[in-house]
Amino acid sequence: MVDFAASLSVRIARIAAACELQDMGTPFALLHVPEKNIAFHLVDLDTYKLLAAHRSCELFFRDLSKRYERQGVQLIHVWEDVWRRQTAQVEARIEALMGRFTRYHARLTTVKKITNPVLVGFLAQHHLQVPLGGRYKYGLFYKDELLAVASFSAVRPMVRSGVEYRSHELLRFANKTGCVVAGGLGKLLSHFIKEQHPDDIMTYVDCDWGNGKGYKMLGFEEVGALPPQKFLLDEKSNARYYERLLPDNEKEEFFVNIFNSGSYKCVRDVKSKG
Repeated sequence: MVDFAASLSVRIARIAAACELQDMGTPFALLHVPEKNIAFHLVDLDTYKLLAAHRSCELFFRDLSKRYERQGVQLIHVWEDVWRRQTAQVEARIEALMGRFTRYHARLTTVKKITNPVLVGFLAQHHLQVPLGGRYKYGLFYKDELLAVASFSAVRPMVRSGVEYRSHELLRFANKTGCVVAGGLGKLLSHFIKEQHPDDIMTYVDCDWGNGKGYKMLGFEEVGALPPQKFLLDEKSNARYYERLLPDNEKEEFFVNIFNSGSYKCVRDVKSKG
C-alpha cells in the first residue's frame, strides 16, 4: 500500500516551498508553507490508532487548529481515509490552496437552475463531503460546461431578538475539480437572494479545511461553532458513518472512532445589511 504521508509530502513539496515542522504536540507529519501561512497536518490511520489508544482525541484536532490559528497559521487536517477515497479531489484542493488552478471569471458564466441528480452527481465528483440535495439548486455554466454548484435549504422561520427571520441554509458549494470561478459563490448568492428574498443565509465551514475567510469576504459573520463530530470509520472501504446512521448489518466494534475539528457557523444578514 502506498505510504500516505510520504506520498502526499512529496506531492506538496513539488508544488510549493514547504518545510517539515517538528511539533511535540502532535505525532503526525506536518508540512508548513510559509508563503501561504498554511500547514498541512497529515493524519495517517496507524498513528491515529496508537494515539487514540492512550488518550481521548475528541478535542485534539480542534485544539491544535486553534493553537496554530493564534500563531497566524491555517492548519489543514488531511486524513488518510479521505485521501484514499478521494485522492484527486484532495490533491486538487491542496493545489487550489497553493494557487494552482484554472481560473474562470464569474462575469463570463451564466446561472441556471439544476436538478437534484445533476447536483448530487457533481458533488460526488468534486466535493469532499457527503453529497446533499437541496430545495434550491443552481449551477454556474461557462458555455455548456458546469463549473460550480450551490444548493440551499427550504425556508426556516427563525426568531432573533423578537424579530422573525426567513432563514435559509447554504448546504453545499463546490467548484469543478482543478477549477475556481473567481466571484462564483458571490454570483450564486446574489441570484438566490434576488429569487427567494431570504432575510439571512446560514452555512457551516468545515474546520478541517477552512477558517471561513472566503465567506467573511462575502458578508458572512461567524456566530458560533459546532463541536467536533464523531464518525465511525470503516478502514476497508474508507467510508465514514455518523453513529446514528450506521447500517443495520454493520457492527460498531469493527470501526475506528474518529473526530474532526468541528465547524464554524456563519450567517449573512440580508435583511439588515443586504
